[in-house]
Amino acid sequence: MTDTDLRQLTPAQATINDYWDSRARAYDRGQRRPGRAEEDHVLWRELLRPHVSGPRALDVGCGSGFLSRVLDDLGAAVTGIDLSEQMLEIAREHSPGIEFHRGDAVDPAVSSGFDLVASRYVLWTLTDPARALRRWHELLRPHGQLLLIDAPWFPRGIDANPTPGFREHYRADIRERLPLAEGFSIAKVARLVTSAGFRDLEVIPLTKVYELDRATGAAPGHEPTLQYLFVSRRS
Repeated sequence: MTDTDLRQLTPAQATINDYWDSRARAYDRGQRRPGRAEEDHVLWRELLRPHVSGPRALDVGCGSGFLSRVLDDLGAAVTGIDLSEQMLEIAREHSPGIEFHRGDAVDPAVSSGFDLVASRYVLWTLTDPARALRRWHELLRPHGQLLLIDAPWFPRGIDANPTPGFREHYRADIRERLPLAEGFSIAKVARLVTSAGFRDLEVIPLTKVYELDRATGAAPGHEPTLQYLFVSRRS
């Protein structure tokens, strides 16, 4: 998606993007909390290490670049894309050596042939996760790897989230366009992944991340929640 195309965002997409632009600095601080930033990076690096191979990785919905930095540390040549220009500005500040572009996670305007497509905390934000997964499948080389990280973030509903501006942006008419925002389940994500053409799906509960969140506190606006790593590949 080019910058010209970005002007054609649907009202729902534009509202969601406005929220993440406005919260970019606060979100990044939550990803790099004092006292556990290095521990987070080391933990995620070790969790993902067995699943990262091949030189080219695409981080879809990269936000302020946390996952991109982990993949870079594991030796991948990373391209990160996100709709939020404010998120990308922060990502570039942290990692000037990583390639970041503004673009749509549902239909990334990048060339195919990636060894790895990864996303962290992205699926629930998408208006069309099924289409996104089909497109990510196309972007992988044969036998390339898919890594998805997400969770049922809102067990008591989005309205219970106290983050400033969250409920105002993720109001009812927006939520009804996001199939996984309040309807996330392992079974539903698994069906989406396999329906997009991926094979050999493995679902891994990230218990060490959950234990760290319970010990030190989850990100602002969230309770400690068991996250899942979905690992699959293009046939």
